Parts: sequence; C-alpha cells; structure tokens
Amino acid sequence: MSRTYSLGILFKDNAASGLTHDYFAGILNSFKNKAEELGYEITFINPDKIHGGRSLPDHIKDKGIEVTWVQVGNETSDGMFYPTGQISKGNGKSFASFVNAGYDAAKKIYPNSKIIVHVKNGDDINLSQYVFDALKTNGGKWDMIGLSLYPDDNQYKAKLATCVSNVEKLYEAYKTPVMICEVGMSRTAVTQCKEFLTNFA
Repeated sequence: MSRTYSLGILFKDNAASGLTHDYFAGILNSFKNKAEELGYEITFINPDKIHGGRSLPDHIKDKGIEVTWVQVGNETSDGMFYPTGQISKGNGKSFASFVNAGYDAAKKIYPNSKIIVHVKNGDDINLSQYVFDALKTNGGKWDMIGLSLYPDDNQYKAKLATCVSNVEKLYEAYKTPVMICEVGMSRTAVTQCKEFLTNFA
C-alpha cells in the first residue's frame, strides 16, 4: 500500500534552537521534557544539538521515507505567526517569507514533493483569494492549494457545491492543482456525512 506523509515545518530563530524561539519556547520546552521522559527522539525540536544540524526532513529521509506532499501551515486564514506574518496587519511579505522558508526546506530534501498551502473554509472563495493573492503579490511559493470543509449537517449540500466550484476557480486563477485536505461533519449526522463524503469523490 502506498502512503503519503505530511511534514510539519518548524521555523527556528538565529540561535538555531526552537526552544528559544519567541513563538514556541514555552510549548516546545514542555513538549521536549515530556518527550525525553518517554524516550522519544526530538530531532524536530532541536536538530543542531541532536544530529549536528540535520533537519527534520533530513532525518525522515535517512529513515528511507519518501514524501509526495508537504503542507506548510494549517487552515491558514490571515497568514501565520501573528502578528509578524499577519496579512491584515500589513505583513503579507513576512507571511510569504515564512511560507517560502518551509517551501525551500522541503524542496532541499524532497525536490519532487508538492508543497501545499492550506486554507480553511473551502466554500469561501474570497478567503482563499485573500491568502493566495497575498502570497502571489509578495513572491510566495507553493505547488498546490489545500482546502478544508466542515459544513453543518443542514448546509452540506450547498457548501459542497460551492467548494467544488471554488476548486475550479482557484485552479484557473493560480494555475496550480487544488486538493481537499480536510473534511468532516458532526459525528451524529451519519447519513448526511456519508452522502457528503460520497459526493466529494
């Protein structure tokens, strides 16, 4: 069976340690301590001290894992790393630089991988255009557009139709493939969810 892996890209500071990064220090330090306590490798947290500067993609490659897609960011709506990379704060250039850093890091190890920028609310064409226009204007790089869709059980037909239409519109606008990365509905709406997922195929 063929498998595809998504890589999470961690942006680190000039000290080359995510543990001193303004955005992540507290979270990562807590995770690091727990991971070490349980005996896990923490290559992706502090690669310079563990593996002589080797990155997470390097480490995964060493394990013989090939990847097809790499997603940079998750359900982006207004950039990333607020406020530094927040589009609405006039920081679209920083947002694009963050995405490009992830893009370049992945391509260095997996040159044939497709890099996805993932936007929430796949039925909202304005949101998708807002994000990708900001990237395009500021020199952002991506190979594939990713969308999510989590409709309520009384709206799924309309939202599904709109999302499918948006896939075509986004492909025409940006000339890159579009993938539905995440979908879901209430666990109590079994019949509606089955129809929703079936009609995506």
